[in-house]
Amino acid sequence: MKEAHAIFRLAANRCVDMQVSDLSIANIKYSTRKTIPLQDFYKIMKLSREFYSIVKDFAFADTVEVLEPHDFLSKYFPEEL
Repeated sequence: MKEAHAIFRLAANRCVDMQVSDLSIANIKYSTRKTIPLQDFYKIMKLSREFYSIVKDFAFADTVEVLEPHDFLSKYFPEEL
């Protein structure tokens, strides 16, 4: 969770360009349905929307390096750990 917070902070400061698939948004909604009321979920998504782009199919997926949050920070922003 600490690493995810650091990545969102980097996105808010325009240090990284976050892109999230539309399916990920649906998965987040599903996985938080019992802990976050729907109205709050939409409020959170609306407030955080300025920090990432929603994309459909990752057409460039073969050029995207897939890293866990900790590994991403270790490689590109070790000072955030």
